[in-house]
Amino acid sequence: MGNIRDRIPVISETLTISSAAVSLTVNIYGNITGSDIEAEVYVETAQIRFDFSPGNPATGGAVEAGQNFMLYNETEIKNVRMIRGGSTDATVRVLYFKTSKT
Repeated sequence: MGNIRDRIPVISETLTISSAAVSLTVNIYGNITGSDIEAEVYVETAQIRFDFSPGNPATGGAVEAGQNFMLYNETEIKNVRMIRGGSTDATVRVLYFKTSKT
């Protein structure tokens, strides 16, 4: 049996995703210290696309409204970029977790 990961929700943010690439807010997640960090991104309205490379993520993975995706470490959290998938701006809610293995 593997390690069980405890996830403690710490803080959240809501972002509008439009026609320019958007990153997560370092002033929000940067204050989470002392453990590993994860983020769960909930797409509330309209499709988005995301990628981990600099620049425009328009060709990255698509996530539809009502779906979510996980970012499992600080590197992914720092590098993720999001853009709307069509002509409608999207709203995403991001929940940040402190994590630890037990």
